[in-house]
Amino acid sequence: MTLTAERDATVRAAWARLLRDWLPPPPGDVLDLGCGTSSLALLAAEAGHRVVGVDLSPRMVELAGAKLAKTPVPATVLVGDAADPPVGDQTFDVVLVRHLIWTLPDPYVALRRWVSLLRRPGRIVLVEGRWGDAADPMPYVDGAELMPWPGGVTADRLSVALAPMVASRRVEPLPDPALWDRPVQDERYALIGHLSRPDPYPWTQSDSHPPRLASQARLSRKVLSTEETSNPATIGVLKVRLRASEVLIFDRVTDRPAAIEPCDKDGD
Repeated sequence: MTLTAERDATVRAAWARLLRDWLPPPPGDVLDLGCGTSSLALLAAEAGHRVVGVDLSPRMVELAGAKLAKTPVPATVLVGDAADPPVGDQTFDVVLVRHLIWTLPDPYVALRRWVSLLRRPGRIVLVEGRWGDAADPMPYVDGAELMPWPGGVTADRLSVALAPMVASRRVEPLPDPALWDRPVQDERYALIGHLSRPDPYPWTQSDSHPPRLASQARLSRKVLSTEETSNPATIGVLKVRLRASEVLIFDRVTDRPAAIEPCDKDGD
């Protein structure tokens, strides 16, 4: 095996490990948007998923189709706008998007469209990063400086944009050089959003959290009420009433409990 082939195999293996964590057990229906020559779509298909890829470039679609034709699970690749995929009424278990949303003129519209294509308890996986500034002297295309997110988008910003559309979400940093075939200094991450949370209190089954928090949460799995804070300084925080006398402060960005606070009988 040549050095280039070895490096390619290392990169593929690193992404395959991530996809095993990000995707549900196969077989599932996966929509890969901006699929290019099908690097991720091919890994998903090899894992046993039914894949539909979409790319704006007919040449990319041709190359992707040739790769996916060799997989044991049927796959489809379509020429089309990834921001508004030409899939009709079809729905998916996963929408997978890598290094695309920051190039779109209206990323919020695209996010809403993508989430609408999920069937419950579906998930959206966004692999993105922040690797440039609007002031960079050489934008990747003419007019890129006019885009909402030129040079990429931070995890915090994308997470806030996705928050109203999903029930839960988490950010997974991706600094591993094996993923990129070189060390990276800029921000790279995956943002995974779920339409529904199978177990609203998974931490109560684990001892990985502070003992007091775990024991208090186990006292009552019944949620009496919920409210989202409207203070911009605490955006993404969910208050969950565990009992009449306690409120659990729940961080929706990390899907983890942050603290337990006492409250009066009126819940203030």
